[in-house]
Amino acid sequence: MPRHFVHNKNLSPPMFENKFFDYFSRVHFSIVLIVYVPVVCWFLYQSVYNYNLAFTIIITLLLFGLFCWSIMEYTLHRFVFHYHPVSKAGKRIHFILHGVHHDFPSDSRRLVMPPGASIPLAVVIWYACYGIFGSVYAAPFFQDLLLDTLFMT
Repeated sequence: MPRHFVHNKNLSPPMFENKFFDYFSRVHFSIVLIVYVPVVCWFLYQSVYNYNLAFTIIITLLLFGLFCWSIMEYTLHRFVFHYHPVSKAGKRIHFILHGVHHDFPSDSRRLVMPPGASIPLAVVIWYACYGIFGSVYAAPFFQDLLLDTLFMT
């Protein structure tokens, strides 16, 4: 449950009573990079070799993706992650999604979103990008969003 204090030690408190779920709430940051860097490289390959996009178009879409992600992350952070729920269930969900990050900011095993949460989020974001930009332009736009999704805590 919410602690409402900050530990600056590298502590990793349990988020779940179930040891199976709690185990998967922690991840070393390198695991997420191992999962996503090949995907990002594949999208870059698609952009360059399959879609024959010009370098300037790829860079423009990458920068536009960074801009869009910055706005989306600020909005999520401001209105979702810093929402103050009143119900017990709401407080629990908030603590799991973001509160543990504020109470234990030095927790080295929760610096990045675990693949169990970030993969479904990335799939949803991919389909949104695909729906908005189509298959050709979604790939370079999505690369930046994919990498930034990893580090959202």
